[in-house]
Amino acid sequence: RSELGRLIGASSEDDGEKNMAVVMQIVDWQNKYPAFKWCAEIGEGWYLPSKRELQTIYKHRKVINLTLSTDLVKSWHWSSTERDKSRPWYVNISIGDTSGGSKSDEYYIRAVSRF
Repeated sequence: RSELGRLIGASSEDDGEKNMAVVMQIVDWQNKYPAFKWCAEIGEGWYLPSKRELQTIYKHRKVINLTLSTDLVKSWHWSSTERDKSRPWYVNISIGDTSGGSKSDEYYIRAVSRF
């Protein structure tokens, strides 16, 4: 069954780690959800951020850029939060806007970890 047209339960707007745990319960999730896989491969505790976590990154982007000594990619980023059965939420790191696109769209991925 295609994963593009169904809700998987990654509905938290505040907690990407919770959404990641939901995805990791799905059979063959690594092949079905490459953005989540990429984040998990970075190491333990890394995950695809939720919609509001990406909005927080946008709000604090100037401090983050100084800390990283580089600029965050100023474009649309995947969030782990589903908008509906065929669209996740995306956040534009340069202007803070949110939008729902297709689960097959290609946008940037930002992994985060709590510390």
